[in-house]
Amino acid sequence: MNISQVEQLTGITKQNIRFYERQGLLSPIRNAENAYREYTAEDIRILKIVKMLRKLQMPLEQIKQVLSEAVPLADAIRIHQEKLLADKDQLEAAIQVCGELAQESLSALDIDARLLEIETKERAGDKFADILSDFKAVVQATEKASFRFIPDTMIETPREFTDALLRYADENHLDIVITKESMYPEFLLNGLEYSANRVFCRYGAVVRCEMLHPELIEPDHVPVSMRKLYRFLWKALFPVALILFFFLSRNPVERDSLVSLVIFALALLPAIAFLYPRAK
Repeated sequence: MNISQVEQLTGITKQNIRFYERQGLLSPIRNAENAYREYTAEDIRILKIVKMLRKLQMPLEQIKQVLSEAVPLADAIRIHQEKLLADKDQLEAAIQVCGELAQESLSALDIDARLLEIETKERAGDKFADILSDFKAVVQATEKASFRFIPDTMIETPREFTDALLRYADENHLDIVITKESMYPEFLLNGLEYSANRVFCRYGAVVRCEMLHPELIEPDHVPVSMRKLYRFLWKALFPVALILFFFLSRNPVERDSLVSLVIFALALLPAIAFLYPRAK
């Protein structure tokens, strides 16, 4: 059967099916006459297994071990269940603190007591600090998936485009291999596939680079809704910092007032976390 039929039978998009193939989760046979992929009933079964385990938020690397039988399914499920239970405990602890904070006013908040409570829970195994780690992982993936730079020339020819990419890689100590030289070049940057194009702004030419398969670097351990939230927060950080800087430069505040302002900003994050995934 062809990939359109597989998509209909499994409910998995063609893009994801191709991705799973690149990850080595399945290897459909090729038709000797036209080189088209031909999927079997076993391929359908594998894809449904992958779909089930991904719905349980199992990482692809672990799924690959299950399919290759390097790790028995029962062992993989047990390990993953333990992780889910640990995550559940961490979330329940955070939810409990949020519920308590919702009953307090900012002026009456005993911040030292609350910080001590959270730190005590951290030492007991609740990892509030994991939020920062997840946020960092999402930001790194976002920055790697798409970036821009200003070249030294206007880039009028494919050769100039190649030179600009080589110069950028050299200045940033990156390994680059040009796989297609043109005005829409393709290249490998530290082993990852990118395409590029040239756009213009008031400052001249700008090279815009996009990863061909950004799903390869997605932090699978972070839920999709939280990845969307972290990306939203990352994009909002600069304008928020700019506004805060402008406000403070025009309205100098005492240390206690600044602390209150920061606490108020942090208190808004749960509301953003609640609303933003639904807005998408």
